[in-house]
Amino acid sequence: MTDSQEKAWHQIFQGMSAGGINGPETWTEYVCYEGNGCWKLFVDSHPESLSSTNSFNSAELGIWAMERDYEEVDGEASERGEREQNLLEIAKTGLHDDLLTILNGLRDGSWPPPPKILRITKIYTVSRWRGIRITMFEALTDHGVGSITSPNQGGWVTLSAEAFGATRSWRITLSNEQLEVIRDLQKANIDNKT
Repeated sequence: MTDSQEKAWHQIFQGMSAGGINGPETWTEYVCYEGNGCWKLFVDSHPESLSSTNSFNSAELGIWAMERDYEEVDGEASERGEREQNLLEIAKTGLHDDLLTILNGLRDGSWPPPPKILRITKIYTVSRWRGIRITMFEALTDHGVGSITSPNQGGWVTLSAEAFGATRSWRITLSNEQLEVIRDLQKANIDNKT
């Protein structure tokens, strides 16, 4: 990638709000690739006192764009918003494969990849609905502490953990060793109740 390709500013959104304190506000959002997966976002606002510059990595930029687009349509985004679509076009130039992977993965649920379970540490129950309690397991992951549901017959569970500033969930399959730990925790839990 040449330096001029790396430092090019791309417009991703233009907006207007009639409800500003000093009358209508307009803004234009631009992104510039800084290299090494880092991006600058410049928001050129009028009045100018509202202009700002922020730095993001590719993941943060993709999440930011999707969240802003979601706000623009009052939380009913079933298709790509303007920011996301424009970032996707920038990513498709072949120069930003990480951003392309992230945007497509955020849309289809394959990104971020699930954290790695390092250890399953304890069993507990939680109330979900009136009188219904479900068994959960605490799991230490490479992202911190998470929780997993009881495995189905195929060994599939839902893992919930913190990733990129939000709690996210993934459907994963457990290894035979992890399933054995769960069986041991379940047996110990039953033995403690008798």
